[in-house]
Amino acid sequence: MAVVFQIPRNCLAALLVAQLAVLAPHLFRLPLWVSAVAIVCALWRLLLYMGRGFYPSGVLKTLLVIISIVAILSEYGNLFSLEPIIALLITTFALKLIEMKSRRDVLVVIYLAYFVAATHFLFEQGIIDALYILLTAALVTGALVALHETEERPALSHAFGASTKLIAQAIPLTVIMFIVFPRIDPLWSVPGAESRAKTGPSDSMSPGDISNLAGSSDLAFRVSFDGSIPPADQLYWRGLVFSHFDGRRWSAGSNKSAEMSWTQYVRSVSMDTSKLSDASSYTVTMEASRQPWLYAMPLARSDTKSVLQAGNATLRTIYPLDQRFQYRVNSWQNYVLEPELDGYRRGIELQLPDGFNPDTLDFARQKRREAGSAAAYVQSILRMFNREQFAYTIRPPKLGRHSVDEFLFSTRSGFCEHYASSFVVLMRAAGIPARVVVGYQGGELNPFENYLLVHEFDAHAWAEVWFQGRGWQRVDPTAAVAPERVESSINELLAEEIGENSALPFFNFRELPMLRWARLRWDSVNYSWTKWVLNYDTELQMQVLEEWLGQVNGWRIALFVLLSGGAVMLLVALSLLRQKVKHKLHVIDKCYLKHVRAAGRLGLKRSDGEGADTFATRVAAEYPELADSAKRIAHLYNSIRYNTHSGQQAPTDLQRKLRNEVRQFVRAAGMQTRKATVNEADHFAAPAS
Repeated sequence: MAVVFQIPRNCLAALLVAQLAVLAPHLFRLPLWVSAVAIVCALWRLLLYMGRGFYPSGVLKTLLVIISIVAILSEYGNLFSLEPIIALLITTFALKLIEMKSRRDVLVVIYLAYFVAATHFLFEQGIIDALYILLTAALVTGALVALHETEERPALSHAFGASTKLIAQAIPLTVIMFIVFPRIDPLWSVPGAESRAKTGPSDSMSPGDISNLAGSSDLAFRVSFDGSIPPADQLYWRGLVFSHFDGRRWSAGSNKSAEMSWTQYVRSVSMDTSKLSDASSYTVTMEASRQPWLYAMPLARSDTKSVLQAGNATLRTIYPLDQRFQYRVNSWQNYVLEPELDGYRRGIELQLPDGFNPDTLDFARQKRREAGSAAAYVQSILRMFNREQFAYTIRPPKLGRHSVDEFLFSTRSGFCEHYASSFVVLMRAAGIPARVVVGYQGGELNPFENYLLVHEFDAHAWAEVWFQGRGWQRVDPTAAVAPERVESSINELLAEEIGENSALPFFNFRELPMLRWARLRWDSVNYSWTKWVLNYDTELQMQVLEEWLGQVNGWRIALFVLLSGGAVMLLVALSLLRQKVKHKLHVIDKCYLKHVRAAGRLGLKRSDGEGADTFATRVAAEYPELADSAKRIAHLYNSIRYNTHSGQQAPTDLQRKLRNEVRQFVRAAGMQTRKATVNEADHFAAPAS
């Protein structure tokens, strides 16, 4: 019968700790049964180590794999997107634990643990995530170190200490290679996690959609301007344009714009070309939104790779954003978008569904006749919102079939989408082309790096109205009801309402100086991490290398790597040479030295090279009451030590006897020391004769 490899105790303990660390980030990302499988396999492995379990047969292993695949298919419906792939990888990683029978199997599990740990970066890439995975790598390396340790089994902390040193020595070289290694596009792509929550405005809007975002403090994107930051009333971050209305919901409809080149795009725009140099240039860093649309101030142009120019003056990406995405934008204020509308386009921007909001239609026609001109009519509607009893709230009452009628003539309480939607319906009913625009408005200044943070609660909806020769003009009816909305954050404007919303526990205290300082400081650190690490592309790499090397060429880069890498290796070598070589004592030697130190406190110092029997004889001669104990200790020590040196495993019963004998000798020697101290004190205390 073949002897099954027994994994070292320290290695198994380190491997189970590393497994827990590797799986922890995925606990709330994957089904609970995946975590249950991992726990069961870990317990099964412990039973195998204690000799109380059994190794699965080939049939059972095949059955477990089939059950896992079927469970993943039933959970996700496929095996070819990100989350089912990760679930399958983690499940097989857990099952491999109960199959380990050789050192090679243990190595496979350890190497697989590195790979599983790295999969967390497919979901998150923040500083905390990087530090956590670095710690996880140290734990996995600790299991690798423990696998190669000797039979003397040092403390588990020794393996983790060694792995930490290895990781620390590797970090400087990793940084050097990160700086100089060519930035290349991925050779493959991983399908996105469709089940992950989408953030930000969606591709349609109905009453209550934007107000729901007001309860979220999640970050939408950051904006860093090359020059000064524009005034707050110009910070309209355009994202989506809705032209189709079904009576309740707005969507892009048949006017959904396709990609356009900049030349094609400019044909629909009238611009003062003499002022093209007056653009606002800035960098937007979008958080993962699982949406393809981007946000920018009008009129926007981006030369960033994979950013598309849409015909409705918006930007979008080729694929939904599964991770942070950074893009450069130039925006101009001096433009006229679509100064002319053909009959088809006019029909789209005047579309209203039949059988909805009859009171609004009648009201709009009457107001239009009274106003005389389109511009006067727009102003009359804005005055109505400003002067009459309309309220701005994140908790508006629910609306029925005739949502605009109910809002204008009954509830009169709403959020930005209510005002934008009703305003566009009023315009279209009066024969004026209009549409809804959705995005964000404003932003919070971070003074540490001088950039803006735009949160989900900054989501906003406004209107665009078309005038002959003037094109599309932005009109924000919310500003007529609550002008301070465009001058300050929604979190400040509706602080009381938001304060009652449990979704914003931290932002309830955001104005406390220390908390606000800490929040903005930490965000500036995260922004620097995103800018210099996550978005370290070829262009940024060339800028850094040119600044450091003056001129970027092969021999300069090679010299930089050799000098910097050599300096790191030299420092590592010097630190190793400075370490004192410590003699590692066997556990039996440590036990015997306790006996020697106890005898030393009695005045019996063991000479260098003095054998255990000779030392026991001297102890017996000086202290007859300790003679038997000293001789038994010498006999046990010699017997165990010779067996250990001969390659045999020392019997545990002899080790236990030696520990007991040493413990009794230390106790008896202590009593002798105290007795001698008392006698000496009595001698000096006795009166002179």
